[in-house]
Amino acid sequence: MLSAADIHNESNGGRSVAREDTAISQVRTIAPFDAAGATHAGQLRAKNEDRFAIASDLGLCIVADGLGGQAAGEVAAQLAIDDVATYLREADADPTPQEEEDEDTAPRLTIGFLALAVQHANKAIHLAARNVAACNGMGTTIAAVLFVGAFALLAHVGDSRVYRLRGGKLQRLTEDHSWAEEYLRMHGSGADLNIARARSHLLTRCLGSNADVRVSVRVERSEHGDLYLLCTDGLWNVVEGEAIAQVLSEAGDLKHAMNRLIDLANAAGGPDNITAILVRPIGAGADETHEPQA
Repeated sequence: MLSAADIHNESNGGRSVAREDTAISQVRTIAPFDAAGATHAGQLRAKNEDRFAIASDLGLCIVADGLGGQAAGEVAAQLAIDDVATYLREADADPTPQEEEDEDTAPRLTIGFLALAVQHANKAIHLAARNVAACNGMGTTIAAVLFVGAFALLAHVGDSRVYRLRGGKLQRLTEDHSWAEEYLRMHGSGADLNIARARSHLLTRCLGSNADVRVSVRVERSEHGDLYLLCTDGLWNVVEGEAIAQVLSEAGDLKHAMNRLIDLANAAGGPDNITAILVRPIGAGADETHEPQA
């Protein structure tokens, strides 16, 4: 069975994809956090095509959902996670002298670089899907959060989501790149929910389907007590927001709370793979918010 690393090497003739030169690479202040992640195949799927990663050394958390019904979805998901993490590690190791950035400039530069990392992963997946027969047609969603200083930097493509619990209220910080989301946004209160549900699986953006992809990004200043949730649709599509908010509000031990979320999704039928990460930044305390950029 081919691994993501095997696919990456085969698609590039044994060579790694070269990282684009960029002036955004910089020394970053990694923000510490507590985190717990889990994944489960669910009740109906024969295999688990979701993947996740918690890289404390980078201040990075990622979930990816290999597209169900597509070839090598789990390979695409793992390749996305590996490529983004490698891209950021190489940036941190770049010895190029850096200009000094103030508190406002640094997160804006770094979020741009995170978007470049996701775009780089998209190219790697697209190349592998095109050049390796076993991977033709593969793709994946991705939702990544990079914790830098007092900020949480979000980048996503597809319908994997990022939520934040603040002051007992759950807020979704990402907008799905899906036919259903576009339909609901276009028709507003006049939308037929049955039509939206019937086509909820259709994505308008994902990694791997095209050589280029538009990455949605958002910069948030973390506050004391914030709790972030990254998850695939196997969780949010079957567990109501109120139930998720209750679990997060009662979260003491993050691993226990994570298991409760997985259990709720499985109790609701578990029709898809279920993956989630809970993240609690340590030492956050500011309150400024920056709105999303599509």
